[in-house]
Amino acid sequence: MEVISFYWPNILAGSILVFVLGLFGAHLIARNKSMEIMLLGQEFQTGILLSSLLLPLIENGGHGEHGFHLETFSSLVIALGLHSLYHRLLARHRSFRVEAALGFIILLMGISHIVVKLSPLVEFHMVKSFLGDIVTVSKMESITVSVIAVILAGVLIKYRVPILKDTIELAIFNRTTHERRVRKIFLVATILLMMFSVHLFGNIFTVGAIIIPAFVASLFSVPLKRFSLMMGVNTLSVPLAFALLMYNEQLPTTVVIIFILTFLSVLSAKFI
Repeated sequence: MEVISFYWPNILAGSILVFVLGLFGAHLIARNKSMEIMLLGQEFQTGILLSSLLLPLIENGGHGEHGFHLETFSSLVIALGLHSLYHRLLARHRSFRVEAALGFIILLMGISHIVVKLSPLVEFHMVKSFLGDIVTVSKMESITVSVIAVILAGVLIKYRVPILKDTIELAIFNRTTHERRVRKIFLVATILLMMFSVHLFGNIFTVGAIIIPAFVASLFSVPLKRFSLMMGVNTLSVPLAFALLMYNEQLPTTVVIIFILTFLSVLSAKFI
């Protein structure tokens, strides 16, 4: 219990993120955006690495942590620039949406490895932005991202009716409603949520928490009312992963969270 009492801010932040990312994921997967979510996660990771390489030249020094500073916002600008390039290409070749996303992901992975080769010191950022390290996230960062996630969940709840209508239209009829402002709000909320999550908990945690519960729910035809309960159960994946640290401190906590999250998703989808 000492591990859990010491890391309670990290556990709180991780649990809230699992729940909120899952809620957003239900809409994103229904809208057939899973490939774009994977692409956006890779864009943020590449943006973090490019920022880690370039910013020390500007700041005459560097830092070793992904706190909320200039690197966070510069990586956001880079990620949005890359995503804009993807959508420009997609505008002319919509039938190749999946192939375009896969091609961009492969190219961005290549860029990431080149950046690491150019500056071996960036390798720390490579590992952290991909695998994450929930254990090393500071108390202030944990509380900050918890507040941000709760606010963005509030935005999702406030606009739940028009967002749900948009999701249904896209899922069933492959068309959008006329609620363009609400669609932009949902997009901005998704990008902000992913940005802070990738920075602190890594790409695997973020993308996994978005895609896996929604995929399992679709697989077992879980109704919307039960999905929220399912996500409540999934929040247990974070304290359970930390509890395992008491037995083996070498376990990669973030990866273990995703494995437990998958198990709990299947369990709750079948029996709750």
